Amino acid sequence: MVFHYLCGLPAEPGEVYDRCRPYTSQQGCPGILEENQGDASQQRHQVAVRPQPPWLQHPVCHAATVQDRTPPRGTQAVYKVREGLITAAICNEISNYKYFTIMVYFARQDKMLPPLTGEMIKNLRILVVGVGAGGNESAKNLVLMGFGNITVVDLDLVEDSNLSRTVVYRKGDIGKSKALIAAERLKEMALADAPHITGLHGNIMTDFGKGELFMKHDIVISCVDTQECRAFISDWCVRTNTPMFELGFDGFNLNVTFFAPADGYVQVTDGRHIDRLPSSDGLFPIPENRMEVCLREEIGNGTFDGSRNSCSGFKMKDHELMKIPTIQTCSAMAAAILTTELVKYLSGKDTLRNKIIYYYGLRHEAMCFSYKPSKQCIIHQENIPVENIEVAKDDTLGEILRKISDKYCAQPLMSVTPFVISGHCASCGCEMTVGKLETEMYDDERWCPECRTRYADYSTRLLYPNQWKRTPFELTLSSRNEILAMRPCDIGIPESDIVKVTLTSDEGICQKFLWLKSN
Repeated sequence: MVFHYLCGLPAEPGEVYDRCRPYTSQQGCPGILEENQGDASQQRHQVAVRPQPPWLQHPVCHAATVQDRTPPRGTQAVYKVREGLITAAICNEISNYKYFTIMVYFARQDKMLPPLTGEMIKNLRILVVGVGAGGNESAKNLVLMGFGNITVVDLDLVEDSNLSRTVVYRKGDIGKSKALIAAERLKEMALADAPHITGLHGNIMTDFGKGELFMKHDIVISCVDTQECRAFISDWCVRTNTPMFELGFDGFNLNVTFFAPADGYVQVTDGRHIDRLPSSDGLFPIPENRMEVCLREEIGNGTFDGSRNSCSGFKMKDHELMKIPTIQTCSAMAAAILTTELVKYLSGKDTLRNKIIYYYGLRHEAMCFSYKPSKQCIIHQENIPVENIEVAKDDTLGEILRKISDKYCAQPLMSVTPFVISGHCASCGCEMTVGKLETEMYDDERWCPECRTRYADYSTRLLYPNQWKRTPFELTLSSRNEILAMRPCDIGIPESDIVKVTLTSDEGICQKFLWLKSN
């Protein structure tokens, strides 16, 4: 939809007026701001405004952009929404008169959404995990609907087979980071005013702090294809009370799932009005109720990595990566259902909460099932609160443990994943620097790179013990000084992570998840 600033006078294409005055109210100056409903030849009126900053107001919800119609050097006015009204200020210095057309990108969308849903769309922080086919389509839908605060995470590189199933990758992107390229292209597509779209290249389970991912985002969209990663995302969404959307597809079939607490971010009081909005600090309120069900009801309580482990306990590399057979339209349909449900959720009209919908493409049939709470769900059973503690970026593990002890007046025990510092080659016995979490080590890392290159049968050469030097599972103030002198990042704990701590005091024993929040 196109609105034109007509300066209070009948406008003709290309006319210049000496007198400019802003649209002040719906009652005054009819015709100052009008919608062009003429034929194709009249679709873009060029109307002059003076250099001084005028303020325009029109009761449309969401962002608009002013385009300078004077090539090649133009000036752009920036529009922002304040309480449902568009306000504009000329940002650059201009001389004489310039011609502008106000582009309202979301006019049709705003006709069907409650007014304040547009505010939520602009401010919500969305985390999209996995930007392959499903993540591409989901993120594309989000930016076209006006979402502007999006973080995309992926550890893979763009492959040739991705190009036929995605919308943001090109032939020249093959071999580059999916997350970084996706973020760059989504910024180009975004219609939101000053979009903030970030790409994180790495493994969501090990490379980034869980506080940065789950505490600083309002909604998580899971588009991953491994059970282990699905379980990780679901578990931390439950622990942090973060609504989670997930999609999947195989062949001609697809499914979409949505989990959220009973209250959620929106509360419709009269069928139209939404009375839960971001607080003054710009953050959305954390839902008070816990999630009733989660993905564990479907996939169970396993760790999902046993089939990839060798006798050594380390992971085996997948030399023939399994590809899921599917067509592009399945990912597009799944993303359309998911993002539609997300907007319905923000409007207080969601219908898939704590349910899963299956669509069978060969028969064009759809079925919807509700999840039932399971008493065996380990995540719901733990019921451990998430709290935060202020730490400095250079704090050592010992200093962090002392801060925890002082805050809670208790002896802390921090549970961590063992970190392998070094070891010895099983073939030649040389010392190897490892520097990896034990869970992320592969079986062939028991041998040094030189022996793996020199001997074709290196895996049979077990001449020396590896003698791994690793951190313990638990850290306390009485742990070895060399461990306490390390920083969290030295043992694989990323910045802004959430750690599990057991506190022992005169009042008893309790457990907490603590967000190591950098001050």
